[in-house]
Amino acid sequence: MRKIKKETFVSEKIELLNSAINGVGMFAKTKVYQEEIVWIKGGYILKTSEIFTSGVINSYLLISDDIAIGAYTEKDEEKIKAYCNHSCNPNSRVQGNIVFVASKDIEVDKEILVDYAFIDNENYRFKCNCKASNCRKIITGFDWQLKKLQQMYKKEYFSSYIQSKINLGISVDFKCQLDKQIKDLREKVFVNELNFDIQDEFQGNEEKFIHCCLYKNDELIAYARVDVEEEYARIGRILVKKEERGNGYGKQIIFWAETEALKNNKSNIIVHSIESALSFYENQGYITLGEKFVEESRNHYLLNKHLELND
Repeated sequence: MRKIKKETFVSEKIELLNSAINGVGMFAKTKVYQEEIVWIKGGYILKTSEIFTSGVINSYLLISDDIAIGAYTEKDEEKIKAYCNHSCNPNSRVQGNIVFVASKDIEVDKEILVDYAFIDNENYRFKCNCKASNCRKIITGFDWQLKKLQQMYKKEYFSSYIQSKINLGISVDFKCQLDKQIKDLREKVFVNELNFDIQDEFQGNEEKFIHCCLYKNDELIAYARVDVEEEYARIGRILVKKEERGNGYGKQIIFWAETEALKNNKSNIIVHSIESALSFYENQGYITLGEKFVEESRNHYLLNKHLELND
């Protein structure tokens, strides 16, 4: 699969300069006009398991779940990496999978910026330094799922690979209060399936939580709520619709609940888990602390996880 290799093409209008966002960036030497090609990703066509990356700057670009354009050795990486930094207010977009064009006119000395939501689908989080008024504060490798971004950007902003993901109907959103879909799904799972008392399930203080909602074609399929009012964050009421279990949606909703905790400066996470769910949380990196205890008439265990965030 490593038969074809092209070096990354960068427009002659672009130069590398120091960037306040991430050390080095691509800047316009002369004016770049809307729809003009800025750079084209080069590299080998590789299986994701074959990619080399130093971790200093990712030199690969996913074009499917299993295939990427990237480096096979450290020597390759230097020749094909492009210093296009993230911004929550980008001035470039993707055309197809590997061509990056200006989404607006870019004036001289302005940095070329792209929203990583257009191209990435992998497990990472880092602090954003873009300083834009609409900065998301924390960027993740799954930001394409954010409903507000899907609604804000036109289809042609996303790579073909990411747009194919969006076309499947998956999106995530966050609410400050319960709505009918949340109430109905929580009652179905916790009251009808797990036999929790309905009075315990809805205690009237729901406005203090961040309600994390994962949708499939606008239907709620996974949910978690986050309490960030203490010195730690507590994630609770994690659920996946019965018909959608086994598809990785539980892992996804935990990821988003953790991200919301980090956005509220909480890196220490606790969960109260019933015994049958212990292995699920342990697989997500949670550690069981102490003995079981009774909560809401059920045996529970306390679990903890400390989150690390890259700069």
